[in-house]
Amino acid sequence: MAPSFYHYLPVPMDDQMKEGTPRRCWLWLLVGFVMAGLIIALSIFMVKYYSEACQNGLELERQCHNVTQLLKKQLIQAKEESLAAETRADTCNQTVVKLKAQELQLQARVQELERNVTELNQRLQETLKKLERPRTENTQTIPASSQATIVLQLSMWLLLLSLAIPLL
Repeated sequence: MAPSFYHYLPVPMDDQMKEGTPRRCWLWLLVGFVMAGLIIALSIFMVKYYSEACQNGLELERQCHNVTQLLKKQLIQAKEESLAAETRADTCNQTVVKLKAQELQLQARVQELERNVTELNQRLQETLKKLERPRTENTQTIPASSQATIVLQLSMWLLLLSLAIPLL
C-alpha cells in the first residue's frame, strides 16, 4: 500500500513552468530594478558622505560641539562664582549692618559718658567754689581734719573723673 501522505503534483512540471514564466519574469525584473535603485542610492550617499565638503562639515560640527561644551562649563563656573560673590556680598552687608548698630550703641555710650563727665566737672566746680569761700573767709578757723576731708573729697572726684575718661 502506498503512503497516504505522499504529495505529488497532479499537473506535470512543464505545464506549470510555462504558465508562471511571465509572472515570475516580471517579478524578477521588478526586484532587479529595486535592487539597482538601492545600489545607486547607496553609492550616491557614500560619495556624498565621504566627500571633502561633508568631512569638513562633520569636523566643524565636532568643533562646534567641543566649543559648546567648553562654553557650558565656563557658564556653569561663572554662575558658581557669581553665586559665591553674592554670598560674600550678603555676608559683608550683614557685617556692615551689625557694625553700624554697634557704632550707634558706642556713640550713645560716649554721649552718656560725656554727660557724666560734664556733670562731674560741674559738681567739682561747685565743690571747689564752696570750699574756696570758707577758706578765704576763715582760713585760720578751719581745723586741719576738715581740710584733710576736703582734699580727700577732691581727690575722690578727680579719681572718678580719670576713670570716666578712658571709657571714651
